[in-house]
Amino acid sequence: MSPDPSSGGDSKAGYYFYDLNAKVNYELGTRNKLYLSGYFGRDRFYSDDKKQGSAVGLNWGNATATLRWNHLFSQRLFSNTSLIFSNYKFLISSDEKSFQDEDAFSLRYSSGIRDFSLKHDIDFYPSPRHSLRFGFQSTLHRFTPNAVVIKNIGINQFSEDIESIQVLESGLYAEDTWQPHRRLKINGGLRLSHFLHNRVSYLRPEPRISLAYVLKPELSVKASYALMNQYVHLLSNTGIGLPTDLWVPTTD
Repeated sequence: MSPDPSSGGDSKAGYYFYDLNAKVNYELGTRNKLYLSGYFGRDRFYSDDKKQGSAVGLNWGNATATLRWNHLFSQRLFSNTSLIFSNYKFLISSDEKSFQDEDAFSLRYSSGIRDFSLKHDIDFYPSPRHSLRFGFQSTLHRFTPNAVVIKNIGINQFSEDIESIQVLESGLYAEDTWQPHRRLKINGGLRLSHFLHNRVSYLRPEPRISLAYVLKPELSVKASYALMNQYVHLLSNTGIGLPTDLWVPTTD
């Protein structure tokens, strides 16, 4: 945590932040293990000048938690099932008012994304040079993008309504990694992606394949092909160097 860089008189400003990490592992016999982990962080900057009638605030933070269950079927087959939660949000606020007249200015610029996810993966190793992996993941997103600027308003009359957008993003996949020769490795997979917003639904296949051939220990040749779909987009402002990105989903 950082103390106030300046304070006193009619103005004050400060900045603080924190980061917390926690992890707990628990064994349920020889074939089952539970993993619980979490991260919580926040940054806040504020400035308040009563003489000038201005106040500025910048807040952003993230909270995540994951509960994972690892189950061992055999020495060659195991699975991981995860429940995942994450919540990211930031807010920029600015208020200026003049005591000589009724002019006032208010700004609210905020964004947030909250996720609930269920993920299940199965790994199978039929031989030392061959591995299979398949599973699924489903995530419920809630987006809250918002940007409001209001001028010439009365004091204490600021109001805003943030309309959230909920979407469901899912995927089912299978992947095969095979090394038929000590110099050649092949990886192929297929993912079926699904995205749902209101009554608009997208269902897309995503094939991929990659090959790697070792010519000698310090030299290899690689080639790959992949077809992917992007349903979540980032509107980024890279000019000011602050976390002011807006996350938005695909909608109608």
